Formats: sequence, C-alpha cells, structure tokens
Amino acid sequence: MRTPEDTLVPLVLGQAVEAMLTCVDASTPGFRETLRFLGLADEARGKPAYPAQVWPRLIERMARLLNPGLGEARALYLLGERYGESVKASRMGASLHGFARVVGAERMLQRMAHNVQWGHTFLDATVVPRPGGEAWELVIRPRAEFMGHAWLSAEPPRFAQGLLTFAFQDAGAVHARVDVLDHDAVGAATRFLVTL
Repeated sequence: MRTPEDTLVPLVLGQAVEAMLTCVDASTPGFRETLRFLGLADEARGKPAYPAQVWPRLIERMARLLNPGLGEARALYLLGERYGESVKASRMGASLHGFARVVGAERMLQRMAHNVQWGHTFLDATVVPRPGGEAWELVIRPRAEFMGHAWLSAEPPRFAQGLLTFAFQDAGAVHARVDVLDHDAVGAATRFLVTL
C-alpha cells in the first residue's frame, strides 16, 4: 500500500525549466509577458520543480518567441536543438555531455529511459532495435502511473526530434537522424525512428 509520501507527482524539474529559459535573451520582446502568462515571473522562478502542465506550454511559447517567422514544426525543431545546447552549457548538462561522449550515442539511446528523467518525473522511454541493427524505435510516453490522465499533454514531437538529433550528433554520431513515426496527442506518446 502506498502512503501519500510515496505517491508520484508529475513534475518538470527546475533544471529543465531554467535551461529552457536560458535559450532566449531576457530582453527579447514578449519574453517577460510569456513568463507571466506561464506563472514563471521572477518571483516564481528558481523552484526545484513545477507542475508538468507548464512544460509543453513553455515549449510552444518559447518556439514562437524565438522563431516568429517560421512554421510551427520548424520553430519547435530549432528550439529543441537550442535547448540541447542550453542543457549542455549547464553544470549538470556538462557532466551528462561528458558521459555521452564517453559511452557514445548508441549507449545513450539504450539508456533513454534514464535520460528522460533528467528533466521530468512523468516521462518514460522504451528503445527497441530494428532488424539489421542500424536503427531503433524509440517511444517516449508518460510513465505507467500517469497514463490516461486527461491533464497530461505530450511534449511537442518536433521539439523532441530537434533535441534528440542534437544530443545524438553531439555524442559522436554525426550522421544521426531522428524521424517522427507517429504521435498520439491523447496518449501523450511519440514514436521515433533513430538511425545512428
């Protein structure tokens, strides 16, 4: 039997939010308004974690803020790459980057269930090799405890695609490719094909 202290809470961790916020210069027009809209004004920042609902809204707003003239898919992809760079520049991200460079992109992919927990308490990942061993199917979805909750929205798939592509290429697989195979917005799950 679980006690209230054992109950998992869906959160986006503060380090993920801060890395996202460093993707944009604070003087960018609309940045302060975006923070206020999301409840992330200066006095609300610096927390160890935030409600999971903040994450997809933050991603979508930041993509529009940074790439106003681009279509949604391209803006999200570019934000994913930029977020990867921001994470890499953080203290914890630098250690993750060093680890990824040592173990390589394939091992990093195999550890994806662990890797997604760097910024979230509600995501899980599975990786299944495709026949031939040159590609893998990666599924990112809510942890079993949170599946089916109406409040949970998926991380935008093009954002994740940009982030994953950046991460695998940065880990040494310079020709890595990540394709979105399908996205289930209701189930908050995305299936990718990863070629290293």
